[in-house]
Amino acid sequence: MINASKDERQIQRIRENLYCQDNRMTGNPYFIVVEGERPDIKNSNTQIFFTQKAADEYIERNAHNMNDPWIWIKSGNASPEWCAVRHYFGGSD
Repeated sequence: MINASKDERQIQRIRENLYCQDNRMTGNPYFIVVEGERPDIKNSNTQIFFTQKAADEYIERNAHNMNDPWIWIKSGNASPEWCAVRHYFGGSD
């Protein structure tokens, strides 16, 4: 069952973080938590986040199960869907 009030709080948190975060000079960024020396998405347990804060929190909660986690920042400018969702939540155009 969907918990609307919990979802609404999470969406508000995403909006606030998108509005105030440093986008690392990247248009419509997304933040990928990867393990190891370089990203190997097909052979790695990866997680994708709208905000740096959410990626940091994920690592903090799960570091004990991860091998050398780090955050890879990519631009979603080539994806109209990603840009539309970020714009809807208050992120960059």
